[in-house]
Amino acid sequence: MRNGNHLRVAWLVGCAITLTISGCDNRKGTMTPASGFKTENVKLVWKQATNEWKVQLNGGGEMNPNAAKTTINKGDGPAIFIVDVAGQGATFRNPGGLSVWTGPKTNPAPPGVNSTQILGPVITSNGKMVFFDLNDGPAQTLNYAIHFTNKPSVDPIIDNGGGKEF
Repeated sequence: MRNGNHLRVAWLVGCAITLTISGCDNRKGTMTPASGFKTENVKLVWKQATNEWKVQLNGGGEMNPNAAKTTINKGDGPAIFIVDVAGQGATFRNPGGLSVWTGPKTNPAPPGVNSTQILGPVITSNGKMVFFDLNDGPAQTLNYAIHFTNKPSVDPIIDNGGGKEF
């Protein structure tokens, strides 16, 4: 990203976060994403019997985290990720609830967001985690881990197609 564009991107993301967190569809009273953003819904399901996480992407079936891969095609994005752990009793670590890195998966995940592709996270007042993937520059795979105060971390994958530069 060119230096002169950082302020514009920060303003755009700030507006999108504001619209996402506080924006409502007055007819339905539901949260609505900012216009122009691809929305990725990540639902995390804790399986007490096996002591492990399962992931549902965009309303699909449950899968293991190492198979839970979100693909953002070349030229698509930015994307807003809305992470929900409904009914599981898990609490996002705040701060420190998200780690992002390129390269091989590691255990434990490196701390912090180590990618210029990701902005956030923000924990909403209703307990969801929201972050943005700019998907700009070259294609790359991003590993991310979501950390909790009372459950083990979970680490799905994002495949960024790249190509969109602000």
